[in-house]
Amino acid sequence: MWFHTDAQMMSPTPPTDLVIGIDFGTTHSGVAWATGDRPESIQVISNWIDPSSANRTSHKVPTAVTYDKAHPHSLVSWGFNAIRRSYHEEHEEGPFTWFKLLLQRPENPESKENSELKTLEHLMKKFGKNVQDITVDFLRCLWDYTKKQLQFILGEDFMHRFSVRVILTIPAVWKPATIIMMKDLAKKAGLPENTDLLPEPEAAAIAVLGRAARRALLQAEDVITVCDAGGGTCDLITYEILSLNPLRVKESVTGEGGFCGSVYLDKDFEAFIRNMVGHEQYDKLKEGDKKYMMGMFELGVKPSFQYDNKENGRLIVDLRGVQDDSKKGIVNDTIKLKQHLEELKALFETACKKIEVLVENQLRCVSEDVRNKAILLVGGFGQSTYLFQHLEKKFKKTTRGKSTIILRDEEAWSAVVRGATMWGLEKNHMIESRKARYSYGIAKTPEYDPHEGGRRSSRTDSILGLHESTSIKWLLRKGDEIMDGRKVKIEEQRIVHTGLLDFGSRRFLDWFLYCDADKPPEYCTGGTLPSSYEAYIAYKFPAEVQPLGYLPWEVDIKRIRWHEKRIKGDSPSETSSTKESTLPALPGMGKRYREFKYTVELKLGPAIMELGSVYRGKRAGMVEMPYLSEGGEVEFKWVRPKSSFVRRMTNSWAQIG
Repeated sequence: MWFHTDAQMMSPTPPTDLVIGIDFGTTHSGVAWATGDRPESIQVISNWIDPSSANRTSHKVPTAVTYDKAHPHSLVSWGFNAIRRSYHEEHEEGPFTWFKLLLQRPENPESKENSELKTLEHLMKKFGKNVQDITVDFLRCLWDYTKKQLQFILGEDFMHRFSVRVILTIPAVWKPATIIMMKDLAKKAGLPENTDLLPEPEAAAIAVLGRAARRALLQAEDVITVCDAGGGTCDLITYEILSLNPLRVKESVTGEGGFCGSVYLDKDFEAFIRNMVGHEQYDKLKEGDKKYMMGMFELGVKPSFQYDNKENGRLIVDLRGVQDDSKKGIVNDTIKLKQHLEELKALFETACKKIEVLVENQLRCVSEDVRNKAILLVGGFGQSTYLFQHLEKKFKKTTRGKSTIILRDEEAWSAVVRGATMWGLEKNHMIESRKARYSYGIAKTPEYDPHEGGRRSSRTDSILGLHESTSIKWLLRKGDEIMDGRKVKIEEQRIVHTGLLDFGSRRFLDWFLYCDADKPPEYCTGGTLPSSYEAYIAYKFPAEVQPLGYLPWEVDIKRIRWHEKRIKGDSPSETSSTKESTLPALPGMGKRYREFKYTVELKLGPAIMELGSVYRGKRAGMVEMPYLSEGGEVEFKWVRPKSSFVRRMTNSWAQIG
């Protein structure tokens, strides 16, 4: 199916460009694509293979896989096949679903008792799988199927004729370590090197903001909160409209989200049915029949159930094999839910209340001077009539000419994947700036300040005897404005030994940190900064601070010897720039120490940041945010004065967060 979007929201790219958007979801995933010569036309893949339907048309495919019982490492099926076949084939078991949630385990108490996650973890243990293996297998199947579909339309050699770029969307609530792990898993699944990550609510906003703003008659300086209510997560971003033609917005409130997607409503509904028919009877029913019932709830009851119960229509689900009980509305394998409206409403209220809290937090941060506010619902659960009416009753009001408008896009389910494709095609992005969700900085050891009064830890430098204290220099603070391509720079200094006969390059490490606190700490308590992996393991950063990783860089020792002045002093503990040096010396060779300054540079992007060091105008090292990920590999790009090379290092550090 072809979707026509606002041409004014993007500038065409060359005809050889092919952008593919991928929405990797908790319960369902989607793919869309477009070429640079037709940026106004986006095609969403909808002809997914489904053994139960000869003419299946769906904008998304189930995020599910199954493996062979006899050969646990052998993938058997994925998508609709995995859902349909797993309960009818003896050699298969599963399916493996909801595994996206385990890439970053939800911190809410409900997840610990969630039966679906417990089943998944049991299957993973039985088959010897981890969540990274399953994710790679699913993404590989999704990508291979996408390539086959594009070969039918663009030709078998399309990968060679087009400049292919993939935009993979991720939840806004993911922590930095999970983001870099996701990029590594995408690479292992065979996705192209030119794969970028984009937060899901931002992608959804790109797809629907223009149309929503026109429908609600919004004007410049009005704000609109995009609520991406999906299967596993709910992400929110609030934008201020800067202009309407062309549409330009900026993030006005730091986005937030939570693990409160519709999958939790699904499990609550299944638990409700299980209690209604009786645990013993329900457990004896076929798994395939239970899944069919849940499918009817997901596609029929969940989107249409209403807050006021006035026009609910036929509220039924089929459960083959269940015993008749007319008092409970169970007749001929059909459960009539109209006899349980209050119980059903209580289930929806629990799910919607959590989303209401997130929306309220966003609106509370919006200035009272704003004329109009709007809430735009997108995502799978964003199609829910009950959620729309719940938020409308809570937030819709008009006082002194100010109002809060509740909106829902008719293409809410595919908004994320369409927006991802649009973002890849845009030359000048409509979102001019975002808000940082974390503070980012480097650990440093400045000269000790006696006026600090012992607030910081201090030490004596092993070379010069300088009193120093370990502190954190925050390059970017939570809530700061992020603009694509913006660079944040700070100047640092190092003291290095440069012997007369030294040659080659000297390598250094800078430790990069992040913090979720509104007011991040300004110093560390662990003493001397770690200079090795072993020292890092034992180092104690403040509780609110998490290390992302490190920036390796190097400088030609001759450049330091030629350009920097020698440090002079009367003793190891007393140094200045004017006195003759009496520094310690090795037998037969005097030591010379030089102090040099360099620049730490942070380049900001939508999901990935580049951290680099620059010495005397030349880049000495760069890395794309080497967040620590379990068993992952990180590429470190070392830049020499005349050439550059890429060093691959195995990163076996434990995942942070």
